[in-house]
Amino acid sequence: CNATFDSRATRRYIPTGSLMPHILGYVGFPTVEQVDEVIRQGFNAETLIGQAGIEATWDEVLRGRPGGRLLIIGADGTTLRTLAQTSAQVPESLWLTIDADLQNYVLQAIGEAYAQNAVYGDGSPGWGTTSPGAAAVVMNVKTGEVLAMASYPYYDANAYTPFPAIGQDVANQIKQQVSNDPNTPQLNRATQGAYPSGSTFKVVDSMAVLDTGLYTEDKTYYCSGFWEYEGDIRTDWWPAGHGTVNTRTALRQSCNPFFYQAGFVLNNMDPWVLPTYARRMGLGVPTGMTDLIDNPGNIPDPDFIRQTYGLTWTYSNAVNLAIGQGEIEVTPLQLARMYAAIANGGTLYVPQLVRERGILDQRTFVAEPEVSSTFDMSADALRIVREGLCDVTSQRNGTAWHIFNLPSPSPLVDYQGGVCGKTSTAQVGGENRTPHSWFAAYAPKDDPEIVVVVLVENAGDGSAVAAPITKRILEYYFFLQD
Repeated sequence: CNATFDSRATRRYIPTGSLMPHILGYVGFPTVEQVDEVIRQGFNAETLIGQAGIEATWDEVLRGRPGGRLLIIGADGTTLRTLAQTSAQVPESLWLTIDADLQNYVLQAIGEAYAQNAVYGDGSPGWGTTSPGAAAVVMNVKTGEVLAMASYPYYDANAYTPFPAIGQDVANQIKQQVSNDPNTPQLNRATQGAYPSGSTFKVVDSMAVLDTGLYTEDKTYYCSGFWEYEGDIRTDWWPAGHGTVNTRTALRQSCNPFFYQAGFVLNNMDPWVLPTYARRMGLGVPTGMTDLIDNPGNIPDPDFIRQTYGLTWTYSNAVNLAIGQGEIEVTPLQLARMYAAIANGGTLYVPQLVRERGILDQRTFVAEPEVSSTFDMSADALRIVREGLCDVTSQRNGTAWHIFNLPSPSPLVDYQGGVCGKTSTAQVGGENRTPHSWFAAYAPKDDPEIVVVVLVENAGDGSAVAAPITKRILEYYFFLQD
């Protein structure tokens, strides 16, 4: 008795260098832990398999599987009986949602921002020198398709293949540099990096106070520059305050005291209200994407505080959460998904990276937009929040107006209503650490098409750092303008 096997389909790996290593990943020989499974599938121990990224999650589709027959052979070599037979699974190709030109431009925009801000005018190191990394996500708000996903710094995936085209010596040098780099180039900051969201979270408490009926559209609050409760004084980013604001204008000007108060009244209503709204809007939960590692982040609630610190949840936890600070952790992909839902009317899509699979011109799978959930919240609440976000770039006292209008207006300003977005300067733990810079935006206002989220670690003000990068990405997408 012996076994014979059909010709085995081989895996073809096309190196793409540094364009999207965090998405594609790379192939390699099986590890000790993987060998048994690879052999069970009919391959030998030296078969190349996916070891990271889409190469790993879609490995069996890309690699195929050999067919085989288990036969009883007579002494004269004649087949006496076929005991078992399996058909070969032909290797298939994948078509991604990523726009390669856009992906390249996003990486270029981030890299140039770092280079241009490497040194300040006084000769001191700029954020381009001190910031550990950045991430950007561009997503179709109507489908959840990811059009670009960049993580900076990046690495050359060619170095990790067993037979690198760049040469083994060069590959070894690259791998050594990556291994020693404290900025962790192999970390996909877009899906694995978890950060305080800062003011980008303010859309959540805005939706919560409006949807619950605690606030009406006309409800006002006098922003004096600080918020106080029983001696606990918390200041605004603008010491003079913003005067009388409502939900829309508070979003426009990012008035912290307004949102401290919103978090306070929501907490008085029920400590679970704000954390629950955050999760309903896609934060603190998996995005549903299975192609890459998907960090669910964290939305603190009374249970988390008790289990983690042995403490009771108080108003202080709530008002911290209301401005996206404290124990909150979100990924750039989560924020992109949430802002996409705000743009499209409240539908949370599962982010998609794979559009089709098949062999040559035959498709065995074509992805359809997959709805994860919907906000199921007041239409008026969503309208008010969207108006506030659109004011951020279109009204003179909006926190990003100057980025889109000075020294001259961006072509985005007059394109179907312009850009809607939110700046964020998120404080981070540790002494003298520079805040993270965020900007989350969608465009165009009149018929939203894409959302862009940019995060730059420890780089400072959101309007000064992340917003200009976002503007460049939007201008390239809509006008191919550099």
